[in-house]
Amino acid sequence: MDMRKIVYGLFILLAGCGYMDNDGYVFKKAIVGNIEYSQQENSTAVSLIFARDAHSNDIIIQDCKGIFYDSANKKIYIEEELNKYISNYYEIIALNPQSTNYVEAYKQHEITKEAFDSLSSTHAYLIFSKVKKR
Repeated sequence: MDMRKIVYGLFILLAGCGYMDNDGYVFKKAIVGNIEYSQQENSTAVSLIFARDAHSNDIIIQDCKGIFYDSANKKIYIEEELNKYISNYYEIIALNPQSTNYVEAYKQHEITKEAFDSLSSTHAYLIFSKVKKR
């Protein structure tokens, strides 16, 4: 094989792993340990993410409409918007949020809308909302 084909093949291979349009962040903020929320460029979705290291993360919840944090109990409450009319609600318990292993870092389970709506009676405070205040 000639050297030009090898170099060209390597170039194509490496270019495919390069910078993508949505690689940058509009914002990326820590909640507790390696659990963060962020919005990527060219997207309106705000996601709850688990940062495994400085260069890679896993999406925990894709399209957050509201995020509450109870720092006393290390619990995060999320409203995930499925569409304009339907949402899912989650409680994320930070077990060992400094860990780089998500199994050790947090535990997630779905909660009811009623449980989510009653957050005002807990220590949880709003850290993000997609809803515009009037």
